Amino acid sequence: MMDKAAEALEAQFAEIRLAAPKLRCISSVTGDWLTEAEATSPAYWAGHCRAPVRFGDGLSTLFRHATAEGRTPILIETGPGITRFPPSRVRAGRGAAPPPCSPRCRMRRGRPPMTK
Repeated sequence: MMDKAAEALEAQFAEIRLAAPKLRCISSVTGDWLTEAEATSPAYWAGHCRAPVRFGDGLSTLFRHATAEGRTPILIETGPGITRFPPSRVRAGRGAAPPPCSPRCRMRRGRPPMTK
């Protein structure tokens, strides 16, 4: 269903100068750290329209590496609603303290942002 769209996207990405990110980030396609080869591949970016989002795998990668480095990840919700944090808190680990999460910072029908 998305093959023609992916082909068109790949052609568009082929016209753009792609570069590896300066800060490491996790691929929503693989759930692991984005490689330089992926970051600079038009086919990789075009494949996003066909690939499932591996959010849980990405969180596992983040928590695993943060723990190994003795760090606590901080998650920031940037979307239109509170949709990622509840699963993120569960994914942090059984019995582990959930990672700190930012409050959603937007006005709700003229009211100030929600606080605890």
